[in-house]
Amino acid sequence: MNTASRTILITGATGFIAGALIPQLLARGDQVVALARNLDKARKKLGAGVEIVGSLDAIAPDREIDAVINLAGEPLAAGPWNAARKQRLIDSRVQTTAALIALMSRLQKKPSVMISGSAVGYYGDRGDATLDEHDAATAEFMSELCVLWENAAQPAADLGVRLCLLRTGLVFGHNGGLLPPLLLTSRFGLGAVLGDGRQWQPWIHLDDEVGVILHLLDHPTMRGPFNAVAPEPVTQRALMRAIAAQMHRPLWLRVPAGLLKLAGEMSALFLISQRVLPVGLLEAGYTFRHPELSGALKAIIAK
Repeated sequence: MNTASRTILITGATGFIAGALIPQLLARGDQVVALARNLDKARKKLGAGVEIVGSLDAIAPDREIDAVINLAGEPLAAGPWNAARKQRLIDSRVQTTAALIALMSRLQKKPSVMISGSAVGYYGDRGDATLDEHDAATAEFMSELCVLWENAAQPAADLGVRLCLLRTGLVFGHNGGLLPPLLLTSRFGLGAVLGDGRQWQPWIHLDDEVGVILHLLDHPTMRGPFNAVAPEPVTQRALMRAIAAQMHRPLWLRVPAGLLKLAGEMSALFLISQRVLPVGLLEAGYTFRHPELSGALKAIIAK
C-alpha cells in the first residue's frame, strides 16, 4: 500500500463527490490539481490549498502527476433526454476523458493510476438478477453511455497507467446528491414509491465512495471495473420505507410507472432495476463504513 504524498489531478472537482474527497486528500498530505471551467467558483469552493487549472493544456509535459481521478460529467437528471441532451451527456464524459488521455500521452512521466468514473447504469435494466463486475452491458442509453465513457479511458492502460473504473450507484450524503430532496419530501409526508417499487436501486454512502477511491489509489494491485455500491442492495420501496421510518413519517404516496414514463427515456433513472453487488471491492479487502441502509441514513441525518 502506497501512502506517500502524491500530486493528484481531479476533474469534476467542484462536484458532490470531489467536495468530500479533496479535503481528505489534502489532510493526508497529497497535493491536488483541479480542472475547473469556472475558475472563480472553484477557488471559492476549493480554497487556497488546491491548484486550479482551466485547461489541461496549462499542465506542462515535465509536470509530475502521480494519479488522475476523473469525476467529470453533466448531471443525468438536469433535463429531458432528447437527442441534443443525450449527446451533451456523452460529450461531457467522453471528451473530458479523451483530453486526460491526451495529457497523459504527452507527460514525460506517466501517472501511476487513473480512477475513471462510470456508473451502475452500465448494466442496464436487469430485474432481480444479481450483478457483479463480470456482467455485460446492455443495449440501453444508460448502458451505452457508460460503455463509451469506460472505453474512452481504456487507452490509459496502453500507456502503462493502472486503470480503475468506478461504477457508482446512488451516492447518499447530507449536503448533495439525491438524498436531501428525498428527506425533505419525506419530512412533509410526501415521500413516494415509484412504479411498483420493486426495482433495485444500488446505493453508497458518501463516506464509502470517498473511501473506495482512496482504497483504489493506495492499492497498486487493483485494476479494472469496481462496483462502488454498498453490499446491502435495496428496492426503491424499501429505500423509501427506510427514509420514512427515519423521518417518523408515513409512506402512502405512489407515482405510477405510466406517469413517470411521460418523461421519456429519462424515466429509466427512476424505474430500471439493478441488483448490483461490490464483489470486486469485497474481494480486495475493502471494509465498508456504512454497509447497511438504516445505519447510513442515521449517520447522514445526525449531521
